Amino acid sequence: MKQDMKSVKTLAVMATLSSLALSASAAAQTPLPTSADLVRSTEGRLPEFFHCLQEEGAAVVSAHRGGLVKGLPENAIATLDYSGKHAPLLMEIDVRATYDGVLVLNHDESLDRTSTSEGPLAYRLYSELADVKLKDADGGVTPYGIPTFDEVLAWSKDRALLRVDLKGQAGADRVIEAVRRAKAEGRVLFTTYSFAATEYVLKESPNAMVTLIIRDPAQLEEARERGLLQPRVQALVVRIDKPEGVYAALADEKVSVVAQAYGPGSPEEKGEAAGFIAMMNNGVQVLSADDGVKAAKALFEAPGYADKLSRCGVTWEM
Repeated sequence: MKQDMKSVKTLAVMATLSSLALSASAAAQTPLPTSADLVRSTEGRLPEFFHCLQEEGAAVVSAHRGGLVKGLPENAIATLDYSGKHAPLLMEIDVRATYDGVLVLNHDESLDRTSTSEGPLAYRLYSELADVKLKDADGGVTPYGIPTFDEVLAWSKDRALLRVDLKGQAGADRVIEAVRRAKAEGRVLFTTYSFAATEYVLKESPNAMVTLIIRDPAQLEEARERGLLQPRVQALVVRIDKPEGVYAALADEKVSVVAQAYGPGSPEEKGEAAGFIAMMNNGVQVLSADDGVKAAKALFEAPGYADKLSRCGVTWEM
């Protein structure tokens, strides 16, 4: 009897592995949608799209700083373009302001790590950045300069959804105005770092989505009390052990969940597709990853994933 049970378990494991292998093979043979397919299918209806992902148990990937691509710099149009042509990604970018108020892309306060210049970006005139070149992740100098936010907004039309991380002194009002001028509210999601900032963006940009950060259950309750748990809001859940309860509470409010798939102990560090799929199955709708293309391809290994995207309105040539 014990031998029979052991044989049954062995057969079950083999069947599961076979199913995953077939799914991975099918995913490898099926053309992936691009970021252009994603924005074409969802622009102007982002709350409905993310709620559908929640209902379907599906997710999409956000390319952290535009994606980690060998030989290309973060927060650069060339990198966004490369990543977007290889997977259906949201493009996460970081917006800061120069001394004379020009909005540009840069993650750090300083220019040291990311470019051939040095010192705080906020102390530099935009004209002083004309000859500055961006560095790739290995420190190599690239031919690419620091893009303005206006240039990236123009590039994104018909190409990508943008997750706009409001950094430092950029000023939410100026960023919102730039998005409004570009008529890009239907393809932009703002990331804010305080509830007051979330409230401001919701008021001033009524057609855009906003991401707030939840670091503990008390913040979740405060967000509820302030009326911030609504379909136009996403919650970036960080540093919470066993966050599934928070995910479920947010789902009850139709608030989609963002979580980091990079960093120590993450699926990205381990390099296992199953880790990305597990995050999705646990209730995450947006996985933030450095190598966005690799993470997106991993999700397509999950059985039925492409069908779920299709049911949420994403169309592409297969």
